[in-house]
Amino acid sequence: MFGMGLLEFGVICIMALLILGPNELPKAASKLGLWVRKFRLMTSDLKHRIEQEETIGRSLVELSEAIQGNNSQEKPLFHPAKQTLATPMPSVQKQTTSFPSEQAPSYAPTAETKEPPHE
Repeated sequence: MFGMGLLEFGVICIMALLILGPNELPKAASKLGLWVRKFRLMTSDLKHRIEQEETIGRSLVELSEAIQGNNSQEKPLFHPAKQTLATPMPSVQKQTTSFPSEQAPSYAPTAETKEPPHE
């Protein structure tokens, strides 16, 4: 503990007994124990708050990168949705190819343009 050996700890205990006396030593040890407990609680609370702030900071950075489009690492969660959106659905393909080009509604893209008309 703190780089002290058993001999150094024993010397400190004997000095405390001689200085404080047998009546005051238990009270002093009790106070010292309370101080150590408070110190440990404060340090654990500080550690917890720092970890929370780091987690929030990382989340904010990821969110800002996602908003700006600078996120080079895509989350695996988005891969299936991206693949689904990239491939056209068969039912939509059937409906769009079943119209003859002269009967195609005005909102549907034509075979020549492949884009909907701008209004």
